[in-house]
Parts: sequence; structure tokens; C-alpha cells
Amino acid sequence: MPRISAAMRDLSHLPHALYRFFDRADVLLYVGITADLPQRMGGHRGEKPWWSQVTRVNVEHFATRKAALAAETIAIKDEKPLYNIQGNVLVSPPAQADIDEAVRERIGVLLRHLCISSEDYSQALARANKAIEDAALEEDDELVHADPIMLAAELKADEVSGANFLRAKIIDHLVEWLPEGQYERCRKLAEEYDKERDLEFTEDELAEQTAWFVAWENGRRYLETLAEEERKEWTEVAKAFLNHPSEPHLTFHAAHYARAYKSNRWYSWAYKMCPQVGRFNAACRNEARFMVWFQDDPACAPRPCAGHREACQEHLTALLEGRNTWIETGKPVIVARYEPIEDEQPPF
Repeated sequence: MPRISAAMRDLSHLPHALYRFFDRADVLLYVGITADLPQRMGGHRGEKPWWSQVTRVNVEHFATRKAALAAETIAIKDEKPLYNIQGNVLVSPPAQADIDEAVRERIGVLLRHLCISSEDYSQALARANKAIEDAALEEDDELVHADPIMLAAELKADEVSGANFLRAKIIDHLVEWLPEGQYERCRKLAEEYDKERDLEFTEDELAEQTAWFVAWENGRRYLETLAEEERKEWTEVAKAFLNHPSEPHLTFHAAHYARAYKSNRWYSWAYKMCPQVGRFNAACRNEARFMVWFQDDPACAPRPCAGHREACQEHLTALLEGRNTWIETGKPVIVARYEPIEDEQPPF
């Protein structure tokens, strides 16, 4: 007769929950099953030294313990949670090589979370490989046998830690130069914003959120210096390239886009928008669909060239119909050629 644990015998008829714990970077920390979810959560809270890392819990429900146990076994094997004891009484203990590979894979996931892009990830690996190659030139250097993934994660973690420290110091210095009471007022706005959305931020995160509200407040003041119709038009432009923005974000981006456009600077949030000037001196709110080349663009004077810029369908039609003239020379704008814009990524 097969051996059956007491838990299996007593609880087999009860519904069970399969739970997964995740950290802020969405790394899977732990997988477990229980017939009493609240009690089990309380147990983990009091027992597990890594409990402070848990920020999200995902729960699946099963009709029997047997079904939940089968799902747990598969989850531990396939998803490799960071803090599960790899292999319980129902799973064969893995070889050390398997454990090392699981750790390496998890470190690889953490490295990807530390990097902000695929290019950043590639550069992190390149730096690690370069360090290992350089170490090979020195005798008895422990880096010679280092794993590139593990070393890249260590170097990137040091880099991120240094950047976070520097950012915190910069915020401290900027706060000293703000008008009296502005930081405290914006910090209160940030706290209310987080509270309304049931968010819990660390002190550093709250400081960064406060900086957003400082920028929003300054952006609002800048927009107030513009004529009402121009202010409305810039707000409509910002609304065109944002999806369901809140009022602070809408004001923030409208002000930044207006200031960048007026000083001939690039503003990445609006890279898809048509740069033609609207009725009240704001940029066109339509999405750019064509790249247009001109004959004798005066911006290239004194040497001849074929200037180019983005345009929406409406402005391209106006250009082709000859309804535009160069402000600098008064001569008609002549289109040399135009092509549809296919690349959805910003050109940088």
C-alpha cells in the first residue's frame, strides 16, 4: 500500500489554493499550496526571512489537494522559484549542476530587470566578458573562471546602486534650491496620489514622485504664461500622443512639448507628431505619416540642399497643392519627393 502523509489523508477532500509570491521586479520567489490561505500567509509572514521582498501574490484554486499538488510540482520544476527548496518528498533532489543552472537562470532574469533595454543588456554582458578576458592576462585572478551572466549582474547591480545613491543626492541638492514650501506642498500631493491608488512607496520612491509633482507645478505655471488659445492647443497636442493621461501628466507633457518645440529641441514623447505649426503657434496634433523632402530649403542656406521633415496627411496635401511659402524668403515650398513613414520607433 502506498504511503500517504497525514496532510494528504486529512485534507484530500478539501479545495486547495496554489499560490505564487513575486517581488517588485516580478521575479518568482516561492510556490506553495494550502487549504487555508489566510493561515498559511500568516505563517509565511512570521517564518520566512525573505517575506519583506514579497509585493504580489497570485492565487489559483483547485477542487482537490491532489490537483493542487500536481500543479505545484510542475510549477516548481518549470518556473524555478527562487526560495523553494528544490525537490520535496514528492520530487527527486536535483543534481548540483541543475541547482547551479537554476541559480544562473534566475540571475539572468534579475540582470534583464536591472537593464533598461536589450542594448543595455548586451553592453552589460560585453563588460563582464571584457573583465574576464583582462583577468586572463593576470595570474591567479579569481575572475578568470567567473560566469559572464553572474559577473554582469554583479557589475550592473553595483552600477545601479551607485546611480540610485547619486540620484538621491541630486534630489537633496535640488530641494534646497526650490522656493520655500514648494517641496513640502508637492510631497503632500505625491502622498495623496499614492494613497488614492493604494500604493506604498519607499522614502526614495516618494522623493522621486514628489519631483514629478514639482515638474508638474512648474509646467502648469509655464502654460499659464501662454495665451489661452495657444495653451489649449498645446494641451490638445499632448493629449494626442498620450493614452488616457491624468491631469498632472497632461499638463506636464504639454508644457515640456511646448518648451522643447519653441527652442527647437527634441521631445521624445511626441516623436510621432507632425511638426507643422498650428493655428495658435502650437505644433500640429496629427500623427506624422510622411517624410517629405523639399527643394531649396532656406534652412540650409547658403549652400543648396534638399531639406526634409515629417508631415501628416493634411499638411502634405497643402504642400502638394502649393498653399505654403517659406517664411524666410516668401518663395513657394516645392516638394521634391515624399515617402510613407513605416518605422514606428523614434529615429535615434
